[in-house]
Amino acid sequence: QENGDIRFLSGVIFAKVKCSDISGSYIRSGDNALFTVEQTGCDARFARVNGTVGKAAFSATVAGTKVTRHQSAPGDVQDNGDIRFLSGVVYKKLLCSDISGSYIRSTDRSLVTIAQRGCVARFTRVNGIVGRLVSSAIVSGTKVMPNQSAPGHIQENGDIRFLSGVIFAKVK
Repeated sequence: QENGDIRFLSGVIFAKVKCSDISGSYIRSGDNALFTVEQTGCDARFARVNGTVGKAAFSATVAGTKVTRHQSAPGDVQDNGDIRFLSGVVYKKLLCSDISGSYIRSTDRSLVTIAQRGCVARFTRVNGIVGRLVSSAIVSGTKVMPNQSAPGHIQENGDIRFLSGVIFAKVK
């Protein structure tokens, strides 16, 4: 059928289950732990990026705007994308800019690539010898918050200017 249902000649109808897309990044209320959510069809997988409370990963089923985790209070997807569970826990949806690509670091002219999944960015130094080879950051809106380092802001031209004075110039 046009709506995705399957109608058999026998009269039996298999109704297509419709589910909200909850893929992305979230901050959990209470402990501010960051989670990424990947979704295939109506099956979602939550993975904790930081924090130590609760399971590091768990699955949930999405039906319409209902999010159901095995042996846990169900939740509802809110209009703003947050997920509010009956237990009172809220997973706040993070909106973030995409900073994936290649950059030249101002301090030593090293090439750095950034791969991003949800709101979690992974920095990899391609050449040069200064600093960590691999590091990560959380992107929230236009703010870039590296792990154990000064935050930065994404500029209109795509560069990232960190409070430390370091600039990552976007390679066009």
